[in-house]
Amino acid sequence: LLKFFNTPICNAVGIDIKGRDIVNHLGRSTPITSLFQKGVAMGTTMSITRHKSESSYRIYARPSNKQKEDALSLLINSVGTLPSNLQEQETLTKPFRQPLHNTAKANLPLHINATKRNPTLGGRRTIHKAPRKDNSYEDTSEKNISSAP
Repeated sequence: LLKFFNTPICNAVGIDIKGRDIVNHLGRSTPITSLFQKGVAMGTTMSITRHKSESSYRIYARPSNKQKEDALSLLINSVGTLPSNLQEQETLTKPFRQPLHNTAKANLPLHINATKRNPTLGGRRTIHKAPRKDNSYEDTSEKNISSAP
């Protein structure tokens, strides 16, 4: 039915439809692509076309060949601009995080949350990397062992 209406409209405005499948959906996708390529903000275009989600908008927001060429040109031109002095080179290769140092000490806690609340003993116990007698949850010291009645 829509194709029936599109034919006279296209003829009236001078669009050649011979050998082309002109459908109503093109009335939505073409303007979105055109506005995207002209740099119109996504929110503005979504408001005009009444798109509710960015994901459905992005289906139609296709870059032009010129935009693709410009993006590739930026990448190609940046290849030859590596740092020339030693200090800039070190900042490029410096790791974001430093590895742990001196972790061979047995009494270092595993992490900042390595203490656990033990309500039966009424206190905290530090959990150590190396197994130790005092890592158990039971207090086996002589002062806390009561003789049975």
